[in-house]
Amino acid sequence: MISCRPMSSSRESLAPEFHSHPPAHPIPERGIPKVPIDARLRFQRTLEHEGIAELQNETIVPAFEKRDFLPGVDIAMTMQQKPNRAGKPNEDAGIFDQRTGLVLVADGLGSGGGNPDEASRSAVVSMRDTIRKYWDTIVNDAERNYPIGRLMEKLTANQKLRESPEEIPFYDERRDFDWALEQDQSGDMVRKAALLLLATLYANDEVRHTKAKTTIAGGLLHQTPDGRLFLIGVSFGDSVVLERHGQVNEEDSLLRYLLQKNLINEERVNELRKDPEQTFVLGRKERNYEALRRTMVNALGDESNDATPDIFFHEITSDCILASDGVADRVENKKTREPDTERLFGLRAGRDLKGWTDSIRVTAMQAKDADKPPDDVVTIVVHKRQTLS
Repeated sequence: MISCRPMSSSRESLAPEFHSHPPAHPIPERGIPKVPIDARLRFQRTLEHEGIAELQNETIVPAFEKRDFLPGVDIAMTMQQKPNRAGKPNEDAGIFDQRTGLVLVADGLGSGGGNPDEASRSAVVSMRDTIRKYWDTIVNDAERNYPIGRLMEKLTANQKLRESPEEIPFYDERRDFDWALEQDQSGDMVRKAALLLLATLYANDEVRHTKAKTTIAGGLLHQTPDGRLFLIGVSFGDSVVLERHGQVNEEDSLLRYLLQKNLINEERVNELRKDPEQTFVLGRKERNYEALRRTMVNALGDESNDATPDIFFHEITSDCILASDGVADRVENKKTREPDTERLFGLRAGRDLKGWTDSIRVTAMQAKDADKPPDDVVTIVVHKRQTLS
């Protein structure tokens, strides 16, 4: 459980014992008032396994803000269980770690008879623990036992596993490791990307023990010597990293897989997107656009696949949202069927960071689409202040 030590004044701690015997009329115990969970979380540098489990058992975790998570960078986090949970925990989880700059969300998947809440919780804790364990070995590698070239080879090999040989290559600087090296010539961005890949491999094994699966999205916040802020990102499944202009990470969806394998073309995808009644025949099943996009072909803990996460680099100039599909699916653009980033970032107007983060959660819970009732929600918002006030 997340603990909070009651503060006592120095006067109380130094006060002499005036009574050598119990008083004739014992003073009734008032008890220690319970500090709200969001107030306790403000002062924690990270979350432990038990603390995350406590959050998952809360119906609502109001947004709490961690100011100066990094110099000039604030984060806020909120969670909520979907209605009618009937005492079952939230299957989503989130974690932050001030020591390494880690921010991560996860969404446990409920098929297979395992515990999805345990899967998401194990994933984020395992990621944090592995990153901490190998931080000095890989990131602060004074002996340079891991040359940049060697780390880039491993990252490129992972990237190739995500691509189809038939796919027409295109340039994407967010996934260009040479570009990342140009942004920070110390090599730390590449080193942190390699560490994220390693942590995902370990997390995949940990999640398998839960007999369930989970998505992840987030990464390591990194400040360059010239003051820019990057998210060195990792994602697996359909949790999202969003900027104002759209989604940053790639989803491991059936739709993306079919496009890569040239089993469907963009023209047909657009037809399906525009008409929810149209379907695509795959084997003996017919699926509409929504089903193709929301069917995951990869998730952490999958016994049939090794972890091949999406590793990317995203510069945060102001705000960035990490969220489970409880937000991404429920607050979406009806035309594109993609997360409605214009609406989500529009909620920022007139609100502080905590208020904005709470409004994202509330908006997702007020979803009116009968095919998509409210789901569990976890959201972490990253805000870069324009001045170090």
